[in-house]
Amino acid sequence: MTPNRQTVQLDWFINSRCDYTCSRCSPHSQEEGLRPDLTLDSCLEALRSFSEFAGHYSMDGIITFYPRQAPFIDPFVTVLKEANRLKQQGRLKSLHSANRGDLPGNKIRFFRENGIDTCRLTIDGPNEQIQDPMRRPGHFQDTLRAFREARDNHLHIEPLIIVVRHNAPHVTDTLRLLLDEGFDDIFIKVAVQTAGTLEQDNPWNQLLNETEYRSLHLQVSTFLDSLPPQFAPFRKKTLLRLTQPPSQPSFTLKPDGVLFRDLKQPKLGSFPGISFLRLAGIEQEIKHGTQK
Repeated sequence: MTPNRQTVQLDWFINSRCDYTCSRCSPHSQEEGLRPDLTLDSCLEALRSFSEFAGHYSMDGIITFYPRQAPFIDPFVTVLKEANRLKQQGRLKSLHSANRGDLPGNKIRFFRENGIDTCRLTIDGPNEQIQDPMRRPGHFQDTLRAFREARDNHLHIEPLIIVVRHNAPHVTDTLRLLLDEGFDDIFIKVAVQTAGTLEQDNPWNQLLNETEYRSLHLQVSTFLDSLPPQFAPFRKKTLLRLTQPPSQPSFTLKPDGVLFRDLKQPKLGSFPGISFLRLAGIEQEIKHGTQK
């Protein structure tokens, strides 16, 4: 990226209906019901709108796609190809994808051939005993295979550990496994309880309380302190990611076209009908008290 150049990020949940089922990740899911997914034309409109917004303000446009693990279909396939074309023209800076860890080889090659710069893959634990009960039999080994195959295909991988009560005691063992495998750009996302009712029957909604979070923080910090000197950059980066609140993307776009600045805040509007440039103009009018 150009030094001192501001970035603008778009997290795009495209073809990702499953993301509507988790009240923790999508608190608005229970409020409005399901709208139809965006058409291909509307998705391309949203893509062009974001690219124009980044260009207008001379910012580096970054998109992270969250596609379903099922067979890649439109609008995602066509949108990714068009986004890659815009990247090659210098109108977008980089493209990323976030997926479950057990990404099949054909999708790894698809990402590499269509301009994905980084793929963030989830891993839940250091072995089958921890990970497979949260997913399915064989999931852990499929995840390791995907990590290794992506690396061999020169696709940059960012492992993501999503921590809930089930796997919290095993985070340091998972970090050790990833380091042994040669992956050191690791993210830890901790799910901490907030006000509201939890669906305790679902392991993904069994969130850590504040005491459990502090224990996890101490556990990870102690592990990082034990690493040899050559891991100093990894230690510093991981501590910062664990200590500082995760930075919110500039925008989040859901499959039905609803646009958020932050999923915990009210929606900004929806495609078709809104544009990033128009949204910026409205915000400027509100800021300066000129909106009629």
